[in-house]
Amino acid sequence: EDGKLELDTPIQEIMPDFQLNDATTASKVTTRHLLTHVGGWIGDYFDDFGDGDDALEQYVDAVKAMPQVTPLGKYWSYNNAAFGIAGRVIEVLTGQTFEDFAQERIFTPLGMDKTFFFARDVMLHRFVVGHNVSPDKVEVASPWPIARASNSAGRISSTINDMLKYAQFHLSGGLAADGTRLLSEPSIQQMQESQIEVGGFLDAMGISWMLDDVDGAKMVHHGGATNGLRRARPHELTRLVPVTVTSVTPAS
Repeated sequence: EDGKLELDTPIQEIMPDFQLNDATTASKVTTRHLLTHVGGWIGDYFDDFGDGDDALEQYVDAVKAMPQVTPLGKYWSYNNAAFGIAGRVIEVLTGQTFEDFAQERIFTPLGMDKTFFFARDVMLHRFVVGHNVSPDKVEVASPWPIARASNSAGRISSTINDMLKYAQFHLSGGLAADGTRLLSEPSIQQMQESQIEVGGFLDAMGISWMLDDVDGAKMVHHGGATNGLRRARPHELTRLVPVTVTSVTPAS
């Protein structure tokens, strides 16, 4: 929205030192690839680089060790590491930490005052801890938070009320409750349009959003899980569905 980034600009033009295990992929990968999970490298990567402001920078440097398993842009596979890289892109372009940027540009304007990245802030309020269930026992899941380096991939703690504020922001075409425009309508629309067809696990991927047809209704959504906490996807309300990619459209 500030004109600082085009989704199809190669990441190396923003971060010249950026490297991946596959040099060709590193030279071509863009933010659009990152936000649609078509990078092709191993993405379940959650190493802890401490709580310093350089945690995400260190994390992105370490991602270069992740093996490349599919060609860039060809297959969909959920990739948390890609969102770590996207978070670092924000830091480089803005000169802010990812957390400060999200607070300033999203949480505060939307009135999301019970939404936090850090356990030190969550613990000042009533909060839920996860539980792991086995046939013999139920126990509190530990550790509770994931590492700071994975904040841009999913360490936000929030409330139902704040999530409804975020949902309304997207339903209103980019407006905060007070009418302030945070994203343009074309940007919101692009996020909710198919960028790559998936099949099986979900119908298609938008910009960060998952897209499904549920009994003729378009569903724009994103679930998630962490230690001891899990939200069932619509397909899983009655049964578990294996991930099967049946058709793929290459991302541009």
